[in-house]
Amino acid sequence: MGFTADGDYEKADDLFDEMLVLGVVPDIHAYNVYINSLCKQNNIEEGVRMLASMRELGCKPDYVSYNMLLEGMSKVRDLGGMRELAREMELEGVQWNWETYRIMLDGLVGKGEIDESCSLLEEMLDKYFSCWCSTFDEIICELCQRGLVCKALQLVNKMVSKTIAPGARAWEALLLGSVEFSFAETSLTELVNPIQIHPVRLPEHQP
Repeated sequence: MGFTADGDYEKADDLFDEMLVLGVVPDIHAYNVYINSLCKQNNIEEGVRMLASMRELGCKPDYVSYNMLLEGMSKVRDLGGMRELAREMELEGVQWNWETYRIMLDGLVGKGEIDESCSLLEEMLDKYFSCWCSTFDEIICELCQRGLVCKALQLVNKMVSKTIAPGARAWEALLLGSVEFSFAETSLTELVNPIQIHPVRLPEHQP
């Protein structure tokens, strides 16, 4: 379906409908291309309905199918829809990957759900998804702004143990928070030392 790459979503819709009329059962790739087209048109509801259609035709949605819809919901701040779809994903036995966690974290942070974000980030780190994303820094910054510097330090310590270095914004927030809330200088030194001694995965892009 090259139409989606060209932004001609109407032709992509017509082609997909024609496939179904002719009795051609789309494979997972064709379904995902079509779901992506629907998401780009902000037609998330139809995309969700396509998941049921896929299952009826014996084509099980994969993490790509779900991630595209979760991303679409995140952009419109539909956290309730994201939670429901994430539960369905687990019930259907579709494993979360790093991208799923990133999208869910973005949605939670966007709605100010920092406590839930922290829990999900810790779960993500426990599953060895050792790759930095900007949302990590947003969580650290928000915790520091709320005066929860101790919690922020705990998360950063866990990140460092997974060879993930926080970005500059996170370190700045920790330094300011430590000064404002009278944290001992050794708290940050204990985190910096492992980064100096052992190779740590640095973020490729920082805001």
